Amino acid sequence: MTLRERRIAHATWILLGGGLLLTQVVEPGWKRYRDLSQEHELAEGILDRERALATRVVTLVKRRQELQETLAPKEGSLVPWLMGHVRELSQEAGFKPRSLRFVSAQPLGDAKKAGAFLELKLELRTKTSPKKLQDFLVRLAASERHVRVRSLTTVPDPKGRIEATLLLLALVPRDATRGLEVQ
Repeated sequence: MTLRERRIAHATWILLGGGLLLTQVVEPGWKRYRDLSQEHELAEGILDRERALATRVVTLVKRRQELQETLAPKEGSLVPWLMGHVRELSQEAGFKPRSLRFVSAQPLGDAKKAGAFLELKLELRTKTSPKKLQDFLVRLAASERHVRVRSLTTVPDPKGRIEATLLLLALVPRDATRGLEVQ
């Protein structure tokens, strides 16, 4: 073999070795690096979302505790406390209820999957002026105790007063109602 042929053979082997090195080592390594970089970016995005969700969970837990504190009485039994609250609102509106009674306590949502809250039902009967009843309803809506009107029935009398029957619902934490009969 001549010197020229040897150089061509060496150049061919070098090119062939370089091509093999490129296709068998460098290219798969580069592809793996790109794939891992994409996976890393995806994992970083997921991690950021998970951190945001964890922060949101902490915020929601604090909010739930705040709501439970506003819903539950500090001392004593729940039903008398709630009835006292409704009586207080009616007195502030300028009338006294003829009757105020506890009707029932029912789980909020599906009865089979009892949740963390119950709906307490109270019935209020009164005879008052339309203005005082309106004032009571406004006070009830503005109350922080989450009591709302389920139904309202009114019958006017000749003296300009109204005989009203209200079915009130109150949202309360389930653990604050121990001892109540759940229907």
